[in-house]
Amino acid sequence: ENPVFCVFSGRMVDFDLKPHASTYKLLMGVSTVNENANTKGKCGEAPKPYDVFQQLVNMGGFTPNKYAYTVAISECGKSGQWEQALKLFDDMQVKGLSPNQINYCATISAVGKSGKWKQALRLFDDMKLQGISPNQKTYSATISACANGGKWKPALALLESVKEDGIAPNDVTYTAAMRACLKGKQWKRALSIFEDMIESGIDVDKQAYFAAMSSCNKVKDWKCILFLFDEMRKRDVIPDVYVYSLVISACEKLGRWKKALKLKNDMITQGIDPNAFTYGAAISACKKAVQWRHALCLLDDMKNRNISPNVVAYSAAMSACSKSGKWEYALALFREMIKDGLKPDVVAYGAAISACGTGYQWEYALQLLENMDSRGVIPNVKIYTATILACANSREWKKAVELLNEMFGRGISPDVTAYNAAISACAKAREWVQALALLREMEHKHKGLFPDRATYGFCIAACGRSGKFVEALDLFAEMQSRGINPDVRTYTLAISACNQSLQWQRALDLFNEMKCRGIVPNMFTHNAIVRSRALQAR
Repeated sequence: ENPVFCVFSGRMVDFDLKPHASTYKLLMGVSTVNENANTKGKCGEAPKPYDVFQQLVNMGGFTPNKYAYTVAISECGKSGQWEQALKLFDDMQVKGLSPNQINYCATISAVGKSGKWKQALRLFDDMKLQGISPNQKTYSATISACANGGKWKPALALLESVKEDGIAPNDVTYTAAMRACLKGKQWKRALSIFEDMIESGIDVDKQAYFAAMSSCNKVKDWKCILFLFDEMRKRDVIPDVYVYSLVISACEKLGRWKKALKLKNDMITQGIDPNAFTYGAAISACKKAVQWRHALCLLDDMKNRNISPNVVAYSAAMSACSKSGKWEYALALFREMIKDGLKPDVVAYGAAISACGTGYQWEYALQLLENMDSRGVIPNVKIYTATILACANSREWKKAVELLNEMFGRGISPDVTAYNAAISACAKAREWVQALALLREMEHKHKGLFPDRATYGFCIAACGRSGKFVEALDLFAEMQSRGINPDVRTYTLAISACNQSLQWQRALDLFNEMKCRGIVPNMFTHNAIVRSRALQAR
């Protein structure tokens, strides 16, 4: 219900009362509020500001002045009626009212709120042609229009112009320019503006800090985000939920899960309610640190606060459980997510399939892969790799190789990780011929795809487990000739192959070589070399 408009239309006329400037401002302000709230009542749907203005004018008895037009134009901008704002701007000139600085600023702001940067710049240029000097507010409104339109170049040009005109930019001007750079993916330029803002001695508000932190986030400078957050608190600038969420996300990237949880608790203590993104970032921090209990507690806390966990939160909690070996919990969360009416995305399926691999549930992993198609989720190379690994863990090498071939049929190019997963399946099943076939296929079938240390390690293991020690040592030599440095596992496999092929001296030479390279032998290496010395002593 729009009570003010209803009273005006039904009662003011009855009492022969005519509207004045304050009436215009009040009625159009109420109209905008009701429209934004999508309010309806006995008088029908709340009229838009432009319609209210026209009705007021048509009632007669009052000729709108510049102030009334400014109010009407501003309210049109708030409700997204940028075309009507321009009509009013033209209408006031038709009626003999020359726009002043305030009228221009209001119109630029109105079109700018809808991202109409070209119209804003046209008005700005026209204003100067009319001999009206733009002030700080006009510059800020025009730069904001460029920001909303994602045009960083004109925004920065205007920022330079305001300085050349001898007008000191304020926090609104600087923040608008930073937002323009953010939308234009000019992260470093945004940070440069922030530095200029600090050097100018301007009081930086939370919007400017958030823009600077967002820029740091885009250039992956997580430590800078934490530094800015500390500076923000030193200056007594109160962060909001968006700032906290971004900082918690930075903690996740840095592996600082304890700080992430502390920040989440701090914001609650300060009366700031976390949102779904906040919890998602905190749970992701726990996932990275393999803190499955904390991840589940956060998920429960979300529900207790009536915040419905989203796919991101569920997926992160599933991964935390899977990495901790709690695959049953991970799969239970997957089923709970579907029960809650959420549609799992490719990340959620990946977490569930990885859990299947941890729990040797290869058949369920295949079911999930098949289920993705029926739900319209397209599997990618990571999904297939996770499914191949699930088969590898259960020594289902044929199915692993079949999945690798299936990828080609679906137009998905396997990467080195996918091939390594399939080769590891062959190694565990002692299928050395198939393992070497995949190694050669990787080299010749895919341009730019080369075996890595893990590839050779799995192939050497496959040969060693199958009693093909000469082939294993040939692969080790081939690996070194390609400039791939062996690790402790590969050296240990090669030393074991030397023992089995009665090449004890070579085993000792490899042991000395790895120590010279600074590779620390493990328990298996020492056991292999002790065996070499014992056999040599015979």
